Amino acid sequence: NINPAIIHNLINYLDYYRIASDSINISNAYIINIGINFEIIVKPNVINKNEVLLNCIIELKKYFNIDNWSISQPIILADIYNIVNSVSGVLTTTSIKIENKYDPTGVSYSSNYYDIVAASNITSGIIYTPADPSIFEVKNLNTDIYGKIK
Repeated sequence: NINPAIIHNLINYLDYYRIASDSINISNAYIINIGINFEIIVKPNVINKNEVLLNCIIELKKYFNIDNWSISQPIILADIYNIVNSVSGVLTTTSIKIENKYDPTGVSYSSNYYDIVAASNITSGIIYTPADPSIFEVKNLNTDIYGKIK
């Protein structure tokens, strides 16, 4: 949640630039914590298959870094497949699953539950945020991205 002092300062700053008929509404975004599970097939000539898997995880960590995401930005599964498939040594990606990581108490993850696998939430390989404003976040980049070699 945004500190009330920041909201007050932001409104004062924007107030100088707004037209009299404009209004300013600042609200906190709902955080939807997610995890990524994926499986790859490594090219047969690759000596160190675990290194290929590690490189896939590194690329996904870069992609899901929260600094690269915007409020209400959807997850486009084709983009994730392209990122993983472009890693040197990957023959193909067999599956990518996005799961909601939530904690009803709000301690370890956000308490916002979102049924990502429900058919109404995935349209043509695009996962949309459930409410406006909300944002997808991989909270623990080191543990919430998990890959497997098939």
